[in-house]
Amino acid sequence: MAVSKEILVQYTDLQKERKEVREKIEKLEKQIETIENNGKNCELSALSDTANGLVDYFSGLPVIICRQSACADVSPPNIRSVCGTANADELCSTDIKGIRVLPFSTVSAAGYVYAFKADKITVSDKKSGKSYNVNALIGIAPQSRQEYDAIFNPKILV
Repeated sequence: MAVSKEILVQYTDLQKERKEVREKIEKLEKQIETIENNGKNCELSALSDTANGLVDYFSGLPVIICRQSACADVSPPNIRSVCGTANADELCSTDIKGIRVLPFSTVSAAGYVYAFKADKITVSDKKSGKSYNVNALIGIAPQSRQEYDAIFNPKILV
């Protein structure tokens, strides 16, 4: 009897923790991200997510994952053809000039993110009203099904 009471207490505590986490997630404010590149700009709704730990292996810069359709105007011209390639081995050096091909894996998928360096990236916190210039790469996720236009690690704001 004592064991089942202890299990019930642990279960109740776990449920409380899960509820607190859900409430924190629901309170997350959408961030506004502005990307400027090649004389054009776009504004995206973005979510800060500590699970986005993708970094460029060469520069060490963090990668902001964006939906391809959301930042098509500021992407390099060859990004569409590169993202349309099913196999990264088929790409030649002229196709990927100015683009980094980064492997990634998640719980549900694995593949490549195609990243580029934008002229300027600004993340604005709607809650505090502060804006941050960010040094990061923009990563295009060709098969993205995310709710937001972009996802970034909040460490880039430090």
